[in-house]
Amino acid sequence: MSIIGEPSKRSKSEMTLKFGDPDLEGLKFPQDDHLVITPIIGNCPVMRVLVDNRDSMDILFHDTFIRMGYYDSQLNPSDAPIYGFNHVECNVEGAIQLPVTIGEEPREAMQMLNFPVVKATSTYNTIMGRTGIHAFKDVPSTYHMVLKFPTRNGIGEARGDQKMAHSCYIAALRPDGTGGQVLPIEDKDVQENDELRGKPAEDLVPIPLDPLDPEKVTYIRASLDKPLKGRITTFLQENNDVFAWTAADMPGIDPNLITHRLNIDPTRKAVKQRKRTYAPDRLEAIKQEVEKLLEAGFIEEVQFHEWLVNPVMVKKANGKWRMCIDFTDLNDACPKDYYPYQGLIP
Repeated sequence: MSIIGEPSKRSKSEMTLKFGDPDLEGLKFPQDDHLVITPIIGNCPVMRVLVDNRDSMDILFHDTFIRMGYYDSQLNPSDAPIYGFNHVECNVEGAIQLPVTIGEEPREAMQMLNFPVVKATSTYNTIMGRTGIHAFKDVPSTYHMVLKFPTRNGIGEARGDQKMAHSCYIAALRPDGTGGQVLPIEDKDVQENDELRGKPAEDLVPIPLDPLDPEKVTYIRASLDKPLKGRITTFLQENNDVFAWTAADMPGIDPNLITHRLNIDPTRKAVKQRKRTYAPDRLEAIKQEVEKLLEAGFIEEVQFHEWLVNPVMVKKANGKWRMCIDFTDLNDACPKDYYPYQGLIP
């Protein structure tokens, strides 16, 4: 089967989106499952996202909206009702614009989508309707369980999760319509899920950079020939001072050389997020990270602040904590940036 899609505005060549037998690999037949994917929404990997071209708009369910770390105060007013959930009218709590990323590098795509936020019972966290499908120029195939779309680097794809789709369908048949299994969103780290983690294009080998510290290593291709591998290893070891292992190893850049400026809407007021509470282990990790940044001179204490954002702790694959900052309000204040900030910035 071959479908000719509208070419990307960045490319004058016509792109052909093809579906064939290779796309069926790993699927179980017979099957009539919905297409359920896991995109990145507001920098959170969101599971159970239904791709449904029967819906005219994209929907974000309120419980998912809250678990992603957002607040009702961040919603824009929207009084348009939505029909179709359990065949009754559902009032929209509001709307929010969020960045959505599908696919994998280098063939991934990002669009800013406007989500009506609805309080309704569903086995899905989000629904991508025709608005989102058209924004990405997506072509979905439920038979092949894949969503294909044009990118600057060729045709990208987002594979559907057949097991998850079947689970959602079974849960929807239960009396409460949810099955009691809506997966958590907040603090979900891609590194904790082997299926979501990025994988090297080929095997890598570690190269020690400091003979006094075996933990300081970098990686190069295992398939390099011996002479080239030796030259690269020597070069890296001779220039190991360019690697930063702690915040103190990064002295900063003179602002006279380069300065990054945010294109913030001057009419927007600074936001003080509601202070979150943290479990003892996360609180201790936050204190340690803040002390490192203070010691390195990256941050300083402010007694009377005009704005406030919360740290978000994400567990890394090695069991340690990574401290991120919730910049969702900043992203909302910079909606027209060509490269807008996404929800969490490590």
